[in-house]
Amino acid sequence: MSTVRGLAAVAEEARPARRPLPPRLRRQIVIACCLVASAQITWGAIVPALPRYGDMFSVSSFLLGAIVAAFGVGRLLVNIPAGLLADRFGPRRLLLGALVGLVVVTVLTAFAPTLAVLLVARFLAGVLGGSVVTIGLAVVTARAPADARGTVLATAQAVQLAGGAMGPVVGGLVLDRWGLHAVFFAAAVPAVTCLVWTLLQPDRDFWGKVPA
Repeated sequence: MSTVRGLAAVAEEARPARRPLPPRLRRQIVIACCLVASAQITWGAIVPALPRYGDMFSVSSFLLGAIVAAFGVGRLLVNIPAGLLADRFGPRRLLLGALVGLVVVTVLTAFAPTLAVLLVARFLAGVLGGSVVTIGLAVVTARAPADARGTVLATAQAVQLAGGAMGPVVGGLVLDRWGLHAVFFAAAVPAVTCLVWTLLQPDRDFWGKVPA
């Protein structure tokens, strides 16, 4: 037992100390994580508003479930294509374009005149939001140093889940205070904020193609 402990101690001493992330890299990782979280917020924020649409369109619980599922279906279908496109053309433009589209679709969903339009809007939101999540996590994974990749990915997942959990709370508060349409505008605010932040903090090395 003492020999094993001695070998473990020697291995621990031989292992190089992990260097902290450079401030520039840390800032871009935080921005990428926030972009992912803002996409999650747009999904969660409108969940409390969906029963109101059920009353407006006189739909069954099954159709309400289909409205919720439409976002997930869009995400499922776009995950692999989004990753392939990011590898081919670079992630920055695709991610920011998808987030702009997500903001537009989210705001326009507030004025959906029919159930069919609402379903299509939720599906498109899933496609665009799924693209943001996939590309954002891919960039974080590629740029994280090998000795800190577990910590960085755990942080990214925590931020993503926090955004998903925060969305329904924000949506419910806005729905109670300002009504149905305000929920969709409030859901888009974090994404717009992250877009502005990203544009003000450009980093070509971080967002460029990862060399082979």
